[in-house]
Amino acid sequence: MAAPARRRPDRARLRWLKHVALHTVELRLAEDLATLVGTRRRLAPTGPSRSSE
Repeated sequence: MAAPARRRPDRARLRWLKHVALHTVELRLAEDLATLVGTRRRLAPTGPSRSSE
């Protein structure tokens, strides 16, 4: 059996893996199959709170 070819990461995958608002991981499901799973990050507030008192 031949060794698997090395591939460059594709732009679509990198977009989600490096997205600033997401924590994303790649799960390898088989030698030639993977999926990305992500959750939204809690971003720090940038301005005054709008909560009602």
